Amino acid sequence: MAELVRDLGTIGAVGGLHLLAGVYGLTLYREGAAWNLSGYTTPTYALKIRALQTGAAVVPNGTIAVVSATAGTISYTPGTADPIHAASGPYEARVWVTPSGGKTVPSDLFRFDIAEGPAST
Repeated sequence: MAELVRDLGTIGAVGGLHLLAGVYGLTLYREGAAWNLSGYTTPTYALKIRALQTGAAVVPNGTIAVVSATAGTISYTPGTADPIHAASGPYEARVWVTPSGGKTVPSDLFRFDIAEGPAST
């Protein structure tokens, strides 16, 4: 069975360089359902992104924070020079969760694109 890939659509960007800006919220999914993160002990989170046009990995430098562990909702705050650009999109990504002393677990894949305009929240 093929993996379901969620499409987040187009996210606004600020400035002429089309840099990702603002704080973005999203719900993580695992095996097609909202992912309850509350069972993980002191987890760390990593966002892995790939530009679909080139297949190249993009290394973001922002911060992931849990908004609601039970609902699987997180926020992503881009770093100062986050390398996610409209010209390089669309992107495919997933969040990897690593609990303390445990095995790393991936979210379902999601896709998004970047456009110039106000930041989405």
